[in-house]
Amino acid sequence: MFNQPTSIPEVLRDVPLVLVDATDKLENLPSVVSDELRFGRDVAERLIRAGCKCIAYIGLNDSIAAET
Repeated sequence: MFNQPTSIPEVLRDVPLVLVDATDKLENLPSVVSDELRFGRDVAERLIRAGCKCIAYIGLNDSIAAET
């Protein structure tokens, strides 16, 4: 997940929209974005409380955009 600035097509400008994990480059639309730092901390704390001793994060350096 990542917050990706995006441009909304003109044809959708009059449609009620809320962006999820994205922000409108023109800052005209409301959006909901996740708190990824908090999510990671919560996951690590739960794993530690569960007794896990070896915890690793595996991720990508490249951005992956959603495709249709």
